[in-house]
Amino acid sequence: MPPVSPIAAKWELVAICRERREELGLTGPAVAKAAQVSSTFWSRFENDKKLVGPEKFALVLDVLEFPKDLREHLLKLREYAVGTGWWAAYNKIFSPQHINLYGLEYGAEEVRTFESLLIPGLLQTEAYIRALIETDQIGIPAKEVQRRVAARLKRQERLRDRDPLRLVAVVSQAAIEQQFGGPDVLREQLDHLSRMIRSNPETIDLRIIPFTSPTGPILGGCTFYILEFTSAALGPLAWYESPLEAKIIDDPDRVFDISRSFQQMHDQALSAADSLALIEESARKIEERS
Repeated sequence: MPPVSPIAAKWELVAICRERREELGLTGPAVAKAAQVSSTFWSRFENDKKLVGPEKFALVLDVLEFPKDLREHLLKLREYAVGTGWWAAYNKIFSPQHINLYGLEYGAEEVRTFESLLIPGLLQTEAYIRALIETDQIGIPAKEVQRRVAARLKRQERLRDRDPLRLVAVVSQAAIEQQFGGPDVLREQLDHLSRMIRSNPETIDLRIIPFTSPTGPILGGCTFYILEFTSAALGPLAWYESPLEAKIIDDPDRVFDISRSFQQMHDQALSAADSLALIEESARKIEERS
């Protein structure tokens, strides 16, 4: 089982309550009135994942007529949801959207991701991370650069857990050719990729779309994730990131479309073996030129 994530618990809690409200044909204002909270507060509960206090939440469970076993599960979820995860220490340097992503990723069973230019964050070396942050975030204090590097490395610990996160990634060949930080940084990064893939064949699947592919980038070449959870009540969810916005998508139809697009790209990419061979060939060429 994935580790308990307060943010994932909160999202699951809200998803179950919203679904139950809709099953009973109740409006948000009707539930809010019965639970003695404002309609605005209930809207923030369903849309912004703001928790209802314990006494009010007990009223919510009564109004929504949950059976005993599910009621106990929801109370446990709320207990988890009021906790904090490692990401809370980074609230001041990351947006609420990114903090939610890190919490959901921590509690996920599987992440599928597409990158058009970069190595996926969960597989980046420290030197590669630093090169990206210093290039994209010119002018930020050195102390903050280090904290951003530390946060990304912390996220990677899920790949080494007792029940590790399964990562399925599709990247363009450009991601293994672009020399962020210089050739030595890229060579180290490619060697790291090779080691991670070879040592974790059951949980890391990285595929490359070669330059010769006639397939263009999906969703404008923006970064996106699909997150899968063990609980049927939560997800799948998607994460979409462009230069102008970054957000979690929970609309089932949009998540389905993104998942379908990802699968098309995965099917058209090189095989796992050929992708690994291309990574290792790129690393050798860099070494030969140095």
